[in-house]
Amino acid sequence: MSKVCGLALFAVLNSLFLFVPASAVPVPSDSSESFTDAVDLTWSATFQPRVGFGIDETDSGSRMERFGFGVRRARLRLNADFSDQFGTFFDVDLSSGSLSVATLYGYYKASGEWSFRAGYIPGAQPMAYSLTSHRELDLMERAAIAELWGRNTIGSNGRDFGVDATWVEGDVCASLFLHGGDGNFNRLRGNFRQSVSSHSATRGVDRTAAAISSNVLWRNAFVDGLELGGFASYNSSGNPNTVVQDVGRSYVSYEGHAYYGAKPGSQAVRLKLDLIGVQYEEVTGTTGQVIAAQNTLGVSILGAVRIIDGLELAARMENYSPDDGSGDVTFFGAGLVFSLSARRGLAFRRERFTLVYTSALPDGSRADLIELQGQWVF
Repeated sequence: MSKVCGLALFAVLNSLFLFVPASAVPVPSDSSESFTDAVDLTWSATFQPRVGFGIDETDSGSRMERFGFGVRRARLRLNADFSDQFGTFFDVDLSSGSLSVATLYGYYKASGEWSFRAGYIPGAQPMAYSLTSHRELDLMERAAIAELWGRNTIGSNGRDFGVDATWVEGDVCASLFLHGGDGNFNRLRGNFRQSVSSHSATRGVDRTAAAISSNVLWRNAFVDGLELGGFASYNSSGNPNTVVQDVGRSYVSYEGHAYYGAKPGSQAVRLKLDLIGVQYEEVTGTTGQVIAAQNTLGVSILGAVRIIDGLELAARMENYSPDDGSGDVTFFGAGLVFSLSARRGLAFRRERFTLVYTSALPDGSRADLIELQGQWVF
């Protein structure tokens, strides 16, 4: 009944609005300025369909196979710029079958060198993770060591709630990110937006820990196409991604990278090196057992060559040491990246097809995957 009443009320109000005289509708005091004059709206989209075949095997002889189709990403990005100084940026994804948030922030361009952001941000972090656009990925996915960093630190989305400041001077860029340390939208975790109307200013959470991160990037260092950079972070939030024996841990993480040709198709020969580490503190578990400090370390090396215009052959080798007694893991990937748009003189990323074989070799098992993915960027 309440739904029917609501629809009826909406219909009545809508009908009344049609008869409201134009003079009763408020207008801006400066009639020469319109909404479109004040705001510059731009949008872009990415669509990545995929087909793949995977095999899991263990040393006990068990084997599983899977073939199927899917959508890796279906992203829509909207930027609203106010007077070339203030603005907002939204990035949402529909690949899960429902709308989910990828990025949400407002920004302020203070000068030619300084800019500031606040919201849900891909702030300072390893360059191989969210700072590398999903439209500019080598092979088909980000380096496995970068994905493991996100999964075991701020979260697999690679974003967190906070504020950051970025300074750019020529080919040098530096940023500082003050953030909560737990990039989760749950209001009991990362998304602190309480109101005292509930008679609580904390929502029952007793936590004041936070995180601070920074990175530095130097493009075209020494020679064109060479990029050098580093990252460092301290996170005391003890978020669930760091938990051992029901206890969250503080950690320090760091990264260094050297890229010669950062983007696919950008030059005839490309080389990339990434090193990512995390040092977790020693803690005492709920059972009283002391869990020693853990130092994870990952190294990734990628090489790519242009076969013809628009066609690139790439291979990547990675080693990840989790320092948890399970042994090191080796990751390998190789494939072909073909860009129809590059063949027509347009951006390499715009119309792209990627055929990749990847494997993971942890102790006692292996995973093999072959996939074909299309990419359209509008």
